[in-house]
Amino acid sequence: ALVVMVSAFVFVVPAKGLDENLYTDLKDSFAEVQNEFETEYPEVSDTVNWLLNERLEYLYKGGNLDALEKRLDWQNSPHLNYFIQRTVFDKKAGETAGIKYEKLRAEREFLEMKETETGTLATVRETVFYVDAWYPNMRQAEGKTYFITVDKNLNICDLTTDDDFDRVMMEKENVDWNQYLPDETDNGERVVSEVSLGDGAEDIADQPNTIGTKYINTSRTVQYADWYATSYNSKFPSYANYGGDCQNFASQCVWYGLGGTDTVAKISSHAVPMVYSGSNAIKWYCGNTYWDYDPLKHWTVVGDFQDMIADSTSGQNGLYGTVWFGYQYASVGDVLQVDFDADGSYDHSYVVVAVEGTDGSRSKSQIWVSCHSPSYSHKKLSDISNSTCVYRSVEVKTMKYTVGEVTSVDEDN
Repeated sequence: ALVVMVSAFVFVVPAKGLDENLYTDLKDSFAEVQNEFETEYPEVSDTVNWLLNERLEYLYKGGNLDALEKRLDWQNSPHLNYFIQRTVFDKKAGETAGIKYEKLRAEREFLEMKETETGTLATVRETVFYVDAWYPNMRQAEGKTYFITVDKNLNICDLTTDDDFDRVMMEKENVDWNQYLPDETDNGERVVSEVSLGDGAEDIADQPNTIGTKYINTSRTVQYADWYATSYNSKFPSYANYGGDCQNFASQCVWYGLGGTDTVAKISSHAVPMVYSGSNAIKWYCGNTYWDYDPLKHWTVVGDFQDMIADSTSGQNGLYGTVWFGYQYASVGDVLQVDFDADGSYDHSYVVVAVEGTDGSRSKSQIWVSCHSPSYSHKKLSDISNSTCVYRSVEVKTMKYTVGEVTSVDEDN
């Protein structure tokens, strides 16, 4: 299979029947990805390829949705109905954003084939790397994982993704998609949260052999995001199938920025800068296992991560920083959180990896983010935002720990 990205989303181009005139300028960017799942389940993989190819025909080559609508029982399946609606929206969103794609390179891989009661569940990951001609020095990437069920008659009977936007929108009825189109208008002033933390941290850090302080290095934060935005660090568990991996990824970036050591030994022992012990500590850690909910919610849950920062007080072990409402002050290394439909519940976390302009007056087109669920790397915020989105930015500055209480501290970080 040959794959190429030609819009704001990832599409698959079949190896045979390419329009050479259309693709001449892109042929060097093609990547061939095959593995044992395509060999062991050829009919299922062909069906999945057909689905993605038809999506490409519609989104890029001026095709229509007739084939998809005829083969998919979308009228009786809420998830497939959503897939059709999202495909139409994607085409319009790409046109509205006006992105000029260059240097395209895309990859796709079947990650798993699993037999279920209703058929074979195929897990397919697509990732694309590209340059927007408007920002020729900014390499961007994005990806999405599809979970597609194919029954024994090779009918597609269900489809979901790891995209947090999809997760939110699939639960809605009678969606007005126009309100979710990319919006370049930046309304409202950014206001600093009433909870601004970190005061007094320096005084506490001066107490020898009692309190240690680590200061964030945002260059390390971005470095980690670049390493793992379009992949997963196997030393951490993935929550992609447990509500989304976005905050888990954001916490990992912050952890590395604070001096985390990317080894199994340090991660599994919850070494500093994870917050695992200490008097009156607000715990923030993750290891090689999934659920220990009370501590892990601050690491993996969007709202609880912000609450952890807001609830920290001088003298506690934990993370210290500032919560800003809006995006105009978003800075490199911040965790930018979004409420997709302005219902008061924040749905998703990004890591800010690049900015332009001036603090306090940035527009969405001057902010680049990376994330998981779905996987984006250096994605311009205006391309994935709309008029209904509400933002807040969590700026982590320091973490405090009790020296000697955590025996696995790596003091060299």
